[in-house]
Amino acid sequence: MTSRIASPDTSADRELRALLDQRPLQCFRVIAGAGSGKTTTLVKALAHVATSHGKTLRARSQKIACITYTDIAAEEIRSDVKQGSIFHVSTIHTFLWTLINPFQHDIGLWVTERIQERLEEEIEAEQGFSNRVGAKRRQETRKRIERYERQAKEVVSIRRFTYGTGSNYGKGIVGHDDVIKLATAMLVRRPLLAQLTVAEYPYIFVDESQDTFPAVVDALRGLALQHKGKLCLGFFGDPMQRIYATGVGSIGLDAGWKDIKKPENFRSPLQILTAINAIRSGGDNLVQKSGLPIEKQREGDVTVIVAPRTQDSLITLHRVRRWLADRHCSDAWLNDDAQSALKVLVITHRMAARRLGFETLYACFHDGASASLSQAFDEGTAWPLTPFRTAILAMAATSASSSDAMTLLRIHSPRIQNIHASDDLTTVLSSLKHGLTELAGVVANGGPDSVGEALRIVSSYGLVELDERWIDHLATSGDSDISPVADGDRQVLGAFMTCDIHELHGYFNYVGRESPYSTQQGVKGAEFPNVLVVLDDAEGTHAHFSYDKLFGLRKLSKADETARQEGRDSVLERTRRLLYVCCSRATESLTVLLYTDDVPDALDALRRSSLGATGLVIDLAEIEIRHPGRPDPQQLRPLGNAGQASDRQPAPDTKPQMTEQTQPAGDAEGSP
Repeated sequence: MTSRIASPDTSADRELRALLDQRPLQCFRVIAGAGSGKTTTLVKALAHVATSHGKTLRARSQKIACITYTDIAAEEIRSDVKQGSIFHVSTIHTFLWTLINPFQHDIGLWVTERIQERLEEEIEAEQGFSNRVGAKRRQETRKRIERYERQAKEVVSIRRFTYGTGSNYGKGIVGHDDVIKLATAMLVRRPLLAQLTVAEYPYIFVDESQDTFPAVVDALRGLALQHKGKLCLGFFGDPMQRIYATGVGSIGLDAGWKDIKKPENFRSPLQILTAINAIRSGGDNLVQKSGLPIEKQREGDVTVIVAPRTQDSLITLHRVRRWLADRHCSDAWLNDDAQSALKVLVITHRMAARRLGFETLYACFHDGASASLSQAFDEGTAWPLTPFRTAILAMAATSASSSDAMTLLRIHSPRIQNIHASDDLTTVLSSLKHGLTELAGVVANGGPDSVGEALRIVSSYGLVELDERWIDHLATSGDSDISPVADGDRQVLGAFMTCDIHELHGYFNYVGRESPYSTQQGVKGAEFPNVLVVLDDAEGTHAHFSYDKLFGLRKLSKADETARQEGRDSVLERTRRLLYVCCSRATESLTVLLYTDDVPDALDALRRSSLGATGLVIDLAEIEIRHPGRPDPQQLRPLGNAGQASDRQPAPDTKPQMTEQTQPAGDAEGSP
């Protein structure tokens, strides 16, 4: 029995357990705030169904489905329940593919329709071109038309489709994005599929429901409506922690559904709990309270620092970290190791890229790139980067004559793997040695175009087995037609090859969580002793979030006002959710660093706000006065972890009310 299952019950756990025993089966929604132990409630629900109703389910060859957002989350839940084949725990995409995979004929029909739709769109676009349209755009459109025409012929002979990261209809591969559209359409159009799904999975629990695609939520709710009493559909989530624009957010209750709330918070100290409740206010009626026994509750610490927005934002950040280290008597605020007790949260990956030195690399995979390749870059799984992560950088770091180099060549070199008896081994090894030496020189020197130079060396000497798309690009300068996303890929590959290979080190440290930086979106579900949240609208490069608007430092645009009046998601709701997610990560101390153009105005607004009333609000200039003569922040080095703070200053006694100017106005009904 895992610690989650054995942990004490909350009222939400008991309420849900009683619901799961009801007949006919009933649907429900669980709303659990940050630090509440939502996954614990989910795991307990799964274990209870298995224990109480497992015998009946096994006799009928039925399973309990639990679908979540990531493979990591799915594996975490699997390790907790440990009940064998009665559970199907997977990501949304894998679950949906499991449902539709037996219906190969229907998949083929959908793919054929999809190809035809894309073909007609491209033909219509080509026919609508004016004389001003350039030759390159015409050529690209013509290539896409020819590709879809070719795929329309190829797909006829496909007998079995498979599921892959990217679509390649001509080879029978249905991609990540298509699975959602395909499966939800089939669940609606094919009553037999819907009937078989409910018969096999009478319990379907959805984790992180707020970030689930609306089409998936609608399809599952349709199943519950059509087969009322035969399906127990449960959504576990928190609308306030929705971080993806594609997520459904708040899920409404259908007739007869049970609404279960879990207000306990087992993570946050009291001051931080007060802060996140202040941020959450107006979003919904869930007010969190400490779930810990009184003897285990901590006061915690909240500090808000306002700094002028300048070009030296990184130097400012170092100064703030030094001040926090002094204030808390803890060098954890200065430690840049992955094991540090500090997490620095920024609003976008681009902001982290600036601080860690891979901004040009970031731009290659985001400015004009396909959405799937951009997302893969953010997740560390982009295929163009794979050879660098698995082999190239490691080879460059070894001596060409070392045993480590030979081990890497045996694993990765096609020249070694495909050696023939007629080949002169001495000549082959000598050539590979020269290649390794050249590669090491390029990687050591770096500079513009060093990524491309490294790839050409690897390819010409046969050091690493490259993806066919890389081989094609290197051979043809990116003019070939290799896949449905080839046009976007070619642009990315060309830009990537001009990059400095040294940027890859900062990038791999970042995606490997070997730095203290992370995006605010990327840490949902995680917790850290010390959290430093960096708020800077100037670095966001988009209008989706604005802390200046949230704190009343900038007026809302007409589009913002219209969105709020119409009950649509607006900049205030998105920004408040993001602030709630990041501030609720801290288990000991929370610091918010706000960069602004008007420091006095920001100080006044924050001190009058509910967030500012939870802790110390201070100006960067006051830090400089209190700590003169500090070492140059650019010369700071990681100093290692130290104990937790021992001199936390108490929060101000007075708690002024949030004003109309600084508090986000009330949300439309149903929005977070």
